[in-house]
Amino acid sequence: MKKILLYAVGCVIIVLCVVCYFVFTQAQKCKSEQDKISGCVEKEYYENGKSMYETPYKNGKKHGVQKAYYENGNLRLEFPYQNGKQHGVEKRYYKNGNLEYEIPFDNGKRHGVTKGYYESGKLASETPYKNGEIHGVEKVYYESGKLKFEFPYENDKKHGVEKVYDENGILRSEAPYQNGKQHGVEKWYYGNGNLKHEIPYQNGKQHGVEKWYYENGKLMSEFPFENGEQHGANKGYYEMGN
Repeated sequence: MKKILLYAVGCVIIVLCVVCYFVFTQAQKCKSEQDKISGCVEKEYYENGKSMYETPYKNGKKHGVQKAYYENGNLRLEFPYQNGKQHGVEKRYYKNGNLEYEIPFDNGKRHGVTKGYYESGKLASETPYKNGEIHGVEKVYYESGKLKFEFPYENDKKHGVEKVYDENGILRSEAPYQNGKQHGVEKWYYGNGNLKHEIPYQNGKQHGVEKWYYENGKLMSEFPFENGEQHGANKGYYEMGN
């Protein structure tokens, strides 16, 4: 009898421990503004009863990982917060569960390399941020993995030579920028590498002689510009001569 009693008491203690563990490890649902101060999770649901959003609070501010879900229950978004500001890597997902974006934050500002992905999981883009501004070379890729675009930035403005490549890795265009404005000669190329088109810019405006070329390299036409407006006579040339 004594053994049975001890066994029963032991079972009760185990059950109580499990219940206490469950209660204290589950986040409290937000029912009032006071709950958001003491710490809770605000939840929203779809009509089918599945979770739509989960937003953790502490000291009246978002604190922890906010999550959003697709209606099928798959995770859609993760936003890490610290004292009301995004801090950590924000993640966005496709419906199939594959990662769509990774966006690093530091104290509320984008900081680090934001990465985008194709639904297949292949890398689609890389954008470097520094204190909330794009700073460095943004790169966009074909799904094959080959480079498609290069956009150089400095303090959130394009600065340097922007480049475009075809799927074979051949350079198709380049455009120089200075402090966010086109400045220099923009060039476009044929698939064989020959120059197709060149457009001179000065402080964001066409300035100089725009030229077009035949695929064999011969000059096709000329259009003079000054401060963004055509200025002077246009000229056209036959492929085999003037």
